[in-house]
Amino acid sequence: MNLTRYKNELILLGSIVFLVISYSYKHSIEQKAYESTTKSQQEYKDIIKAYNLQTIWANKKVVKRIKQLKMVVPSSKVEWSQKAKKLSAKYRGLNKDELNIVLNKLLNLPVQIKTLNIKRSDQIYSMELQCKW
Repeated sequence: MNLTRYKNELILLGSIVFLVISYSYKHSIEQKAYESTTKSQQEYKDIIKAYNLQTIWANKKVVKRIKQLKMVVPSSKVEWSQKAKKLSAKYRGLNKDELNIVLNKLLNLPVQIKTLNIKRSDQIYSMELQCKW
């Protein structure tokens, strides 16, 4: 077989193969760069979110608002235990209106709820709550 006869075609074939390889390499590099920028942007957003939550939880007004949960219902219905930034509370003998008030106030607080058990017997509710901030 005489290769000199097909010299131009071989050069064209080689350049096309080189073009395809270089395009796929360029595409993979751009894809990696895009993924790394989106990952760094997401990490930045997570850091900002964590910082904002820390400032909210460190706020002294949060403690005052949590103490209001104790005063929503009569003190005879509440067993309250607050240590540092943890709260354990048991509410007994609540009617549906009192339960709704306590839950609405609780859900509007910036706290992490660990346990929330609500039990119903007839028209009387009991609730156990553990949270931290």
